[in-house]
Amino acid sequence: MRATLLALLLSPLLVLSTQAPSGRFHRKKPKRAEPAVSYVLICESRSAYAYHGHMCHGLNRCRSAVSRVSRAQAAGSGYLPCRICY
Repeated sequence: MRATLLALLLSPLLVLSTQAPSGRFHRKKPKRAEPAVSYVLICESRSAYAYHGHMCHGLNRCRSAVSRVSRAQAAGSGYLPCRICY
């Protein structure tokens, strides 16, 4: 009788100790897979010196053609990151 009474009294404690603790848990956001090659935009004028991540207002001033190239190719051609969008 004592054993069953003891088991009945301790069973809620055992259940609580095996469950996850209550409280707020932050779910980790799944990381987006980055593309193998990241592309940037460059202005094809002679005076252009920067590559851009998007159509920022620095690139809007371009009067020549705008091309999409890889970041490595832009850096290899001597372009620097734009001070506005990078």
